[in-house]
Amino acid sequence: MVADGSQNSFRRGVMSLVILGLLQNEDMYGYQLVQEAERRSGGRIVTQEGSLYPVLYKLVDQGLISDRKVQVGKRMTRVYYHLESSGEQRLKELTREYEEVTHGVFQIIKGVDENADECPHPAISVGDWQGTAGQLEAEEENPGKDEKLYPGLCF
Repeated sequence: MVADGSQNSFRRGVMSLVILGLLQNEDMYGYQLVQEAERRSGGRIVTQEGSLYPVLYKLVDQGLISDRKVQVGKRMTRVYYHLESSGEQRLKELTREYEEVTHGVFQIIKGVDENADECPHPAISVGDWQGTAGQLEAEEENPGKDEKLYPGLCF
């Protein structure tokens, strides 16, 4: 296996997407982001706070999120992160890019040819699809409902 840092770059990119997604509905502090990522992904996204902060700082530097300190108790301060409008736009872009890449990867590993007339693997079902963390959360809340079909894959 080549250790060129590309896996770490991929993970940081995915974490940027996860963080922006988590901040869509409410402001959160670091530990809360870690806990919510794990909970909402059904335990599939587990990260340490220490690896989260470089991604948070980068998102702040890019103007996609902002941070504010809030006094909690007499001695403790929490830093809450807020999704800015530029972050909302970037979330939409990253989501679209992620879905396109994921779609292409699944076509390759499932052996599906989008240009073929017939489905080479008719046994592939919606249940085989391992979607994004948000999709997985939706499936856990509404199992069997609102299943999505992805163009190019045979279901």
